[in-house]
Amino acid sequence: MNELDKLLQEKQALEAQLLKLKQQQKISDEVFLAAPRGLIFHTINHTHDLIYWVDENANIIYANGAVERALGYEKEEVLSLNLSQISTNFSQEAWQHLWQVIQEKGGLVFEQRLITKQKQKIPFEVAANFLVFEGRSFICGIVRDISERKAALKSLKDKDMKKRALLNAVPDLIFIMDGEGNYHDYRGGWGNSFIPVDKIIGSNIKDSDLEKSLVNAILHRNSRVIKTGKAETLNYFIQFQDERIRYYEDRCVKYARNLVVRVVRETTEIIEYQIDLQNMIRTLEERNKQLENYSYHISHTLRAPITTIIGILQLYDKEALNVDEEKEFIQIIKNLALQLDDISKQLNNLLDTD
Repeated sequence: MNELDKLLQEKQALEAQLLKLKQQQKISDEVFLAAPRGLIFHTINHTHDLIYWVDENANIIYANGAVERALGYEKEEVLSLNLSQISTNFSQEAWQHLWQVIQEKGGLVFEQRLITKQKQKIPFEVAANFLVFEGRSFICGIVRDISERKAALKSLKDKDMKKRALLNAVPDLIFIMDGEGNYHDYRGGWGNSFIPVDKIIGSNIKDSDLEKSLVNAILHRNSRVIKTGKAETLNYFIQFQDERIRYYEDRCVKYARNLVVRVVRETTEIIEYQIDLQNMIRTLEERNKQLENYSYHISHTLRAPITTIIGILQLYDKEALNVDEEKEFIQIIKNLALQLDDISKQLNNLLDTD
């Protein structure tokens, strides 16, 4: 066999193999396209999503098995339904408008509540597509139950509302910053901000009006927190333009790889109270020391006139005194009484002094 014959045989073998592949493809295409028993309709009828076709009058022309299962109707009942019977808030005017919009855009995705045979209203997401087949227009709706999604979103919304309520109940200033000092987020709380609110996010703490030493202290603390992951608290004061000094407690925790959350609470009232309390304690200690010294002085100052009065009274009991002597002793007692009254007034003034 020469070389030409070998090539012819190989060509014939390849042609036979190609013919076989084409025949197999033809059989596959015929199976795939054979309606309604083919693969397409089998898939449509067994998919989880609801699929239906409606005409311009909102009559259901065809629906898959998922429609029957979801809405609780038999197949014959479904094919006799109109969308007005299973759609909430349906009106002829709204349907005509929807048909026109879908026709112009070719498709539209929207949410709709469908009514089951048991009158239960279920939320669905409808992907509506406009189709023309053999001269007739249809809308094909691919519908997905979004009850679980709605419930999950509601749960997330409720949790978000609770978190926001908790945050709104906190009077603290909350900052999210990176290691370079850039502000990524901010919540004002009840306190006064160091920077106007509209200038915080996107700005850098280095560009603020804070003292450079304080800025450096905050940045170094933030860097340590990012590096170690351990929370730290920084206490400082700021003197504002009105000359008033305000005190702050600045707590910092790691939030992400290069981010921290700063929770800043004004502690001015607490600090001022502590200062007032310390001043009061210091005043009381000084007053107590004065009282100790004065009590020692009073004990000796009172002793002399009292001793004199007691001696005069004893002498008066033992001896008969003439009129002049009695007058003299009475005058001495009066003077001593006045002296005691003066000491009493001094003591009262000391006790009443703030």
